[in-house]
Amino acid sequence: MDDPLEAPEELVQCSHCNKEVAKVNLPVHEAHCQRFLCLCSDCDELVPKDQLEEHRVEQHTVVRCKMCDKKMQRYKLPNHETNECRERPQVCEFCELDLPLSALEEHVMTCGSRTERCPDCKQFVTLKDQKKHAQICPSALSEDDSHSEEESTYGAMKPAPINNLQDDQKLKNPYFTADSGSDSENEENKEPPDFTFSSHYMSKGGGAAGFVDLDQIRTCPNCHLALPLQTLQWHEEKCKIFESLKLID
Repeated sequence: MDDPLEAPEELVQCSHCNKEVAKVNLPVHEAHCQRFLCLCSDCDELVPKDQLEEHRVEQHTVVRCKMCDKKMQRYKLPNHETNECRERPQVCEFCELDLPLSALEEHVMTCGSRTERCPDCKQFVTLKDQKKHAQICPSALSEDDSHSEEESTYGAMKPAPINNLQDDQKLKNPYFTADSGSDSENEENKEPPDFTFSSHYMSKGGGAAGFVDLDQIRTCPNCHLALPLQTLQWHEEKCKIFESLKLID
């Protein structure tokens, strides 16, 4: 059986184009290189023989940089304009003005020496020192400390969680008591809940004085949640407590 981990194919360098090719393909590759390709003597780039003269005109003609007027071969111009030219445009970090690299250093020293008032401590700070000043500004640091103290003081003030079955049942049923469901024999003797509501929930229409339609839907004045009158009065009391806790946070 063949070894599943086959040895990597051996590579050799073509003596004509200096590329690495598989050893078994070297004779065919070298024959193709010698017949159709050649190396440019100026840049060592491999080009077709019939395009060598055109390559020399396009890439090796001497041109001038439009910014610094320096002479060079055309193929070197892009790198020169991007990374080498002393007159290439740069942006000042303080005023964002475009100016030549040769004048940038002097401009930055002058521009960075301008001052602006710190909005926290009201002191005048040079533009070049503003980042450092922001880390040591006493007014800014005192504000940060006060905010952190407030967060530590009030951050833990959250509504108490429901930690027992009776609290959970009270939230679901406002008329739940600790004795509810414990003595099923006395359920028939229990008096019905008193659905007499305050004047805030009284019907504006007719009906018995002090009583309202329990199926009527009203909205909570705090959170605007629509609820039956049967639970609305209880909900409003709890809602007021929750809103006060939100204000503290």
